[in-house]
Amino acid sequence: MAATEMAGAHAGTTIDGVDGLEVPPFDANAGVGLVASLALLGSATGDLSAQRYIRDDWSANLYAPEREGPDSDLRDAGGLLMARLCAAHGDATDANTLAMLLFNVGLRFRDRGRFSIGWECVAEALSLYERLGAAGNAEAVETAKGIMASIPVEVVAMAKNYSLQGKTDGAEPVPTCLRAVH
Repeated sequence: MAATEMAGAHAGTTIDGVDGLEVPPFDANAGVGLVASLALLGSATGDLSAQRYIRDDWSANLYAPEREGPDSDLRDAGGLLMARLCAAHGDATDANTLAMLLFNVGLRFRDRGRFSIGWECVAEALSLYERLGAAGNAEAVETAKGIMASIPVEVVAMAKNYSLQGKTDGAEPVPTCLRAVH
């Protein structure tokens, strides 16, 4: 079927509340299927529900045995990119999901022998949980404490550095469990 015929045949097709997306006349992502193509189109236009759809589809099968293979690192990096796009919209729930995915993917990298990137992901997750806790999320505080009890002190130090990044006022960050323990 020609690209224009395909676009016309699926005009108005939507996914999970993402309205108004139509397959363009030439769909470079047609090979991934209609729903995925529409999700990518919505994501490219900044639609948060489309971004969440892709992130959730990826994370739902994070530990599926068939996901392990030579491209596992690439898949995980791509999934984290989508989780970051979702969190960039500013919703604390998406930030919490990003922290959870960073932690789990970090452990996956570590388990594959990719210790440096694995611990970096875990450190970033810990930092994010710590900042969520400082913003009043009690569950994030408890999660951060649990992570700190199970990782090397060097990783906790990396997390402290992540927490300090981006501060432009020169003030010391609010004391939290991360700074109190080490």
